[in-house]
Amino acid sequence: MTLSCELSGKLPPEMLKKCVFPFTGCPREDLVVGPSVGEDAAVIRWPQGKYLVFTSDPIVGASKGAGKLLVRVNANDVASKGGEPMFLGVTMIVPPPTGAFIGVGADGGDPQGVLCHGHSGGWGSHGDKRSVR
Repeated sequence: MTLSCELSGKLPPEMLKKCVFPFTGCPREDLVVGPSVGEDAAVIRWPQGKYLVFTSDPIVGASKGAGKLLVRVNANDVASKGGEPMFLGVTMIVPPPTGAFIGVGADGGDPQGVLCHGHSGGWGSHGDKRSVR
């Protein structure tokens, strides 16, 4: 299936329901809260009655304080599910023409956890046309 459209930012809920959610894999009993419109964090049942709360929220369009905002938004997603923010996986989209690295603690913020994973991407490297497969 190929769906071509002009997009920027978040996918509309209708597109998530049609093009993403049907392909999330096999259901698992240990996935307590999975992908859904309005859910920013997953809750996974862990051994011995524990739970893992996981999120990866990108920051798009912030030019000042993006690092601190990235930490706070992701920490809030975990805390809102009752979790303790401890580790951070970074998803950073850097807009042109800056191309500048915006560090997590570069704006004087003290990270609230440990950076343990990351991903970055360019903004507009494919033009405004996006293709969702």
